[in-house]
Amino acid sequence: MLFASRVSAVQSLVSSTSSDKSIFTADECSEVVKLHTALQSLEDKYLVEKVVGSGTFSAVFKAKSLTTGKTVALKQVYVSANQKRLISEITFLHALRSGTCVTSLIEAFREQDQILLVLPYSANTPFSEFFQTADISTVRLYMQNLFTGILETHSLGIIHRDIKPGNFCWDDDRKRGVLVDFGLAEWDNSKPLDGCSCTANGDVGTAIDQENYFERITRRYIKEDTRPIKKANRDGTRGFRAPEVLLRCQSQSKGIDIWSSGVILLTLLTQRYPFFKSDDDISAFIELCHIFGKKEMVRCAVLHECHLEFSIPSIYDVRISFDDLIKQLRSCSDICPVDMWAKNEYRDVLTLLAGCLELDSRRRWTAEMCLQSSFFRRETFIISVVWHYYALFILWIPLMGITEETRT
Repeated sequence: MLFASRVSAVQSLVSSTSSDKSIFTADECSEVVKLHTALQSLEDKYLVEKVVGSGTFSAVFKAKSLTTGKTVALKQVYVSANQKRLISEITFLHALRSGTCVTSLIEAFREQDQILLVLPYSANTPFSEFFQTADISTVRLYMQNLFTGILETHSLGIIHRDIKPGNFCWDDDRKRGVLVDFGLAEWDNSKPLDGCSCTANGDVGTAIDQENYFERITRRYIKEDTRPIKKANRDGTRGFRAPEVLLRCQSQSKGIDIWSSGVILLTLLTQRYPFFKSDDDISAFIELCHIFGKKEMVRCAVLHECHLEFSIPSIYDVRISFDDLIKQLRSCSDICPVDMWAKNEYRDVLTLLAGCLELDSRRRWTAEMCLQSSFFRRETFIISVVWHYYALFILWIPLMGITEETRT
């Protein structure tokens, strides 16, 4: 009876709110009832309006503050969540409170073993609804907001580790995005390690006779050896992990976030989502080999002290250019063909893409470098020119009036 009365109360509350006329489904009612049961003091502070989503370790709700009237997001963290990561997430959210393109923490409270995080609510247009129709202006603004959020994160020494469309709330109407979900984030503690060339300066692999190396090998796969299995942080979402994560490099840096953002940019340019669909790390690495070619991927493996061998006829020695890749994958689409882009804009976005998807993490662009790309500066230049002529026009109007008076 208590459960039924709570469900009834929740439904009546939702149906009476002006912001969301729909009634909760049975599953959503269950989530809201669990929330109010676990955190009874919530009823005096927030009015739950909508279930945004739920997962293994948390559930997110849209709510309205009864004190300020502002719309917020409530994140209920389940008991099964990793407590150390929860503490880290709260620390990161508090540190990011002054950011413009990142979420932050309004407050957090606890009742017994239940924890609730209160965050600013960010409207979100599902990525699947716009990625196939996004024009050049939308792509530019989307990536500019994303890189701004990453820069604000990296400037505090934080690596997000899970950059993907689902963790970037993009409001397609307002053309504004916010980076969210710092559950996997960590401090950037990357430092030079003995035995890993990715933290060394200079060229890597120059001692290898590449031609003889390719002639010697007859099979290609990640070769078994007697060395201990490499252990490293492999957090992230499949399809968005950088090569150094797949190769279990122990000195992973902020560059892994830039790689993930490059995958998002490639997705927008090719209109294919998800772009990578591997089920495991080896399959993910093979997918990269099809794009970057054998030679570059072998060199990438050497960079992280790995010996790579594979025998797949469909993988060529050299990479396919991003230009060819995009045009081949979009050849069957006339929604927003690449040919409609200005040549300079297309060239600039390819340069940005290459900087993000650089296999060598030492040479990969930083978030600051990405924002300084001519792909973004071109928009700023166009806006400044428009404002310049607009100002001249405003000044010209009174001058024309003076000229007319002089003539009369």
